Amino acid sequence: MAWSVAVAATLVFVVLFPYRLTEGDSCVYAALAHDMVGGGWRAWFAPVWHFHGVFVPFREHPPGAFWLSALCEAAGVHPANAALAANALWTFAAVAGVVALARRFMSATTADLAGLAFLLHAGVMQSVQRATLELPFAACAAWTLAGAVRLRDARLWIWVTGIALAGCFLVRGVFGLVPAALLAVVWIEPSLRPPVWRLVGAASIAVGPLIAFDALHFTATGTEFWPAYLRRQVFSSLTKGGTASSLAGESWRHYVGYALVYTLPWSLLPLARVCSRPRPLPSPAAWRLAVVWVVLTVLGASLSSRVGSRYVFQIYIATSLLAALAVAPDLRPGIARAVSVLLVLALPTQIALKSLVLHQQDDAWITAGILESHRDDPSLAGRTVTGSSAGDWPKLVRFHLGLAVSSAPQRLDRGLHWVPGAGADSPVGRIVLVTPLGALIDYDAR
Repeated sequence: MAWSVAVAATLVFVVLFPYRLTEGDSCVYAALAHDMVGGGWRAWFAPVWHFHGVFVPFREHPPGAFWLSALCEAAGVHPANAALAANALWTFAAVAGVVALARRFMSATTADLAGLAFLLHAGVMQSVQRATLELPFAACAAWTLAGAVRLRDARLWIWVTGIALAGCFLVRGVFGLVPAALLAVVWIEPSLRPPVWRLVGAASIAVGPLIAFDALHFTATGTEFWPAYLRRQVFSSLTKGGTASSLAGESWRHYVGYALVYTLPWSLLPLARVCSRPRPLPSPAAWRLAVVWVVLTVLGASLSSRVGSRYVFQIYIATSLLAALAVAPDLRPGIARAVSVLLVLALPTQIALKSLVLHQQDDAWITAGILESHRDDPSLAGRTVTGSSAGDWPKLVRFHLGLAVSSAPQRLDRGLHWVPGAGADSPVGRIVLVTPLGALIDYDAR
């Protein structure tokens, strides 16, 4: 009952309270989800975006993370809030997966500490009001392992593991290789080892949706998704850095640093437990599973020359499990109940505070609001905006105004143009709107 109330309250906050997506990637992902609604089945399996002046299929990531946002909008949630509602649901699913994984190794009340620790990782708190790929992936990864460690218990967990593993690949592509590899760790652990046919069954179930998605993408575009994705996004990241500081072969320094810093303070709890010998470690199989999860994630991310803390986001599941394992034997019943209460309150409280109190209406927020207010302007219907591609303004316009944005060079004597920084003294043309970040000018209506 408490969880139902928490989910309902959170959805009320994200649907009714003021909050604007302004972070660049979030605007892109939310816009792609918006296009799925009313775009026919092809839009769901081969979403299209405007890239360097051309409409092309979006193949930077699989589209699985966008489907829930599109479903929320199709169910009647306003487009500006649908992605927030979907992200909140993904977050609850991730927390539930973390708790379910922890409950395999400890009591229900102490397992709640793992869920609370996950929610209170800085990286997770930063993501709860965005349209991210990380929280959908964390939900799928957590449930993959929560099912895998129970494969020996009941056949139902074969389906849970297989479907969740397919979800890992459909929302985050090759990042799903880490949860897949952890199935081998589950097989190696004598206390967790399931019958081999159940493990093979789960893997077989996972393959089905991946093949079906690729076939539907091919039907819609004439090109298979997975080869194009590997060529464009994965293989290129092995040699091409995403930031000025990333160098081929050097990214491991960054990812080790992320693992040490971004997991604080929760990573200190298992460290203190290990240093407090001769006390034995509780559930040693769970400790090994979590440690291998962190190591595989860091090693896998280090193969890329791109740098970003989001690439090791899934280690927050492992460090949350380790934190709960470290504290569980000494957690008193009263404290455990308090942790459970805090877990239920944490997400709705955080979203309410960020929506009403802590979020400053900066220039991006104000600009997003102005763009949304012009979304239904009939003079803008079906048109394309051109202009400088610097900064996140194209993504803001793309999502909040609902127009395609092209960065291709265009003459400034016709069409709609976004002029960053321009105000009422913009060049000759009809000024459609003015925002703190720039003005939209219609040069066809001089």
